[in-house]
Amino acid sequence: MDLGDYFAQALAFADEPSSTVDMVCWDCGYGNYASYPSDVLPPHPRPTFSRWREEGVDFLGKLVEQTRKRGLECFWSHRIAAVDIDADGLEMDRMNAIKAAHPDWLIKTWWWQGFWNLAVPEVREFKVRIIRELAERYDFDGFLIDFARHTPILPVGRQWELRENVTALMQQLRAALDQVARRRGHPILLGARVSPNLDACRRDGLDVESWARYDAVDLLVTGSRSIEVGLGEFRECLGESVKLYPCFDFHHSSDAYEAPSPELLRGIAANWWKQGADGIAGFNYWPFRGRVNGQPPPGDATRDAQDRAFIGLGDRDRLRGQAKTVPVERRGGYPWTEGAMNTNDHAQLPVLLPYDGRPVDIIVYCGENPIDPTANAEHAQLDVILSKGYYDCPCTLQEPSSPEDRLEVRLNGAVLEDGVYDLAWQDAQILFPEPQAAAGSLSGRTVNPEQKLLRISYSIPCEFLRTGSNTVSVAVTRQAPHILRRFRIEKIEVKLNP
Repeated sequence: MDLGDYFAQALAFADEPSSTVDMVCWDCGYGNYASYPSDVLPPHPRPTFSRWREEGVDFLGKLVEQTRKRGLECFWSHRIAAVDIDADGLEMDRMNAIKAAHPDWLIKTWWWQGFWNLAVPEVREFKVRIIRELAERYDFDGFLIDFARHTPILPVGRQWELRENVTALMQQLRAALDQVARRRGHPILLGARVSPNLDACRRDGLDVESWARYDAVDLLVTGSRSIEVGLGEFRECLGESVKLYPCFDFHHSSDAYEAPSPELLRGIAANWWKQGADGIAGFNYWPFRGRVNGQPPPGDATRDAQDRAFIGLGDRDRLRGQAKTVPVERRGGYPWTEGAMNTNDHAQLPVLLPYDGRPVDIIVYCGENPIDPTANAEHAQLDVILSKGYYDCPCTLQEPSSPEDRLEVRLNGAVLEDGVYDLAWQDAQILFPEPQAAAGSLSGRTVNPEQKLLRISYSIPCEFLRTGSNTVSVAVTRQAPHILRRFRIEKIEVKLNP
């Protein structure tokens, strides 16, 4: 693309009157190659970067200039561990030159080239040189150290044991940026993208409490593709000085929620604001409206509505009373990790219902006051979506739900009546009984015509819902004669102002 056209499209959202976006964090090069003149990293092999270099175009200089021109803060994102990308995509036929020269700097893991081992002092010094060079050459407002893109960043099984090495990196980065900031005459902020809750951070070797204690971080992007994040526990642990930004990944979305609807984005955002977020982050946001290199943007069919919703999420007053879908997190969908990052293994769904009638309790968090008088709504909608199939048997499709099966659904202890049963509900992003595919590959899928899920919809008075945590209890009270047939809750959603 022409560089002027590139920025006109890439930053078009900032020109929208309704936009509440105030910072752009650029992720260009994936951390192992430089899309700018560098004495530390080899040049990025993509032809566009090569052409700009030959023409004397300072891409990053233009990037900062064009971002600031629109009144936006400009950050740079650096991926600590990232797969190596060459001109044609994944670098599968040659080794990254620096990795080839320093095999002792690497962790052997699922990515064939290995990832940088932050327990090695030379690796930390290497990372600091990368960030220092960028800070000295370009006037960024801040840097985001992305620990979430891929893991591990420390030897597997020893992440928490070796956590002080990551803390040392953050302290070294803070010292380097403070030196440059004194010369520039203004602060340079330091942030990090981390796991979605404290337990996951600890499992990945991220001692965020120590970072805050040593004043080594200004902001955290909590999670990358997690709907449910531990904002309360982060706040209790870190205090008010570290700002918290939960994140929605538009490509590697939370499982079975790719190409999110505007209602879904608004529901998630309302929850995060209620839980104390200082702002909301988006990642892998594709800003181009038209085709690029012949390819349509991800989620093309819903992009305009999605864009309008996303760029307005920062206006809490405008969010109030708009239609929202409040989902429950699903596990899985992210195989590119050895650790807790991005797995969402804290999630409640999917879950099997017991044979013996015991209820399964699922917590649904509702950040908007359901009986807000400005919403002008008397009822909300609760959807429970289930699959039913044989286990330990070689079947490929779910059986249709039998009329002899009986389920009981309660909301905050009250039995719900008059549910509308859709025995042939379909969802292209739920692949049960086949294995669930990786995130980023579901939005363009067509529905298996043989798929038969079960959706039960209840119209519920708004006063049945609480602001905050709600308990949805589902139990099998009667089953038709069967062998090893089990109900599985796939999704639970609350629709406000449906």
